[in-house]
Amino acid sequence: HKIDLHHMDQKMGPIPKHLLAAAPAFAYTGLDLFGPFAVRGYVNKRSTRKAYGVLFVCLLSGAVHIDAADDYSTSGFLQVLRRFGSLRGWPKRLYSDKGSQLTGGSNVLEEVWDNINQKSVLEFSAERKFHWIFSPANSAWRQGKMERLIAVAKRCIKVSVGSTRMSI
Repeated sequence: HKIDLHHMDQKMGPIPKHLLAAAPAFAYTGLDLFGPFAVRGYVNKRSTRKAYGVLFVCLLSGAVHIDAADDYSTSGFLQVLRRFGSLRGWPKRLYSDKGSQLTGGSNVLEEVWDNINQKSVLEFSAERKFHWIFSPANSAWRQGKMERLIAVAKRCIKVSVGSTRMSI
């Protein structure tokens, strides 16, 4: 007698069509913040200040661009964004979360993100004709690719630099 084996079908979440079509590198980019890191002061090299890493990930190819923000004012953040745009080109869409997931358990980054004038950032993106999409609050799984790459970047920095202070 014949045994009928019926395989279960796995239900996958819908993948946005723009992430399946060919596009230039960093056309669809994920953004996340990490840190802080101890770096040398500008004038007094013996002093220590905080700097933050900014991770940009191409959602199509998985290419990574990491930059450092020497302060977390709105102008400091936009300076990092300008450097990225001038090197890699402006994305069509930039995905990030609003900050609660950016912290990775650090209240420091929550305060930093709150100090950034988000209206200025959105106006900046409108001038350069890219759309900034914020993930809903408390949905860290939407930024899973960026979170994993941050863990890898932190480990590489720790192995290569150790406990020495960096300079920017």
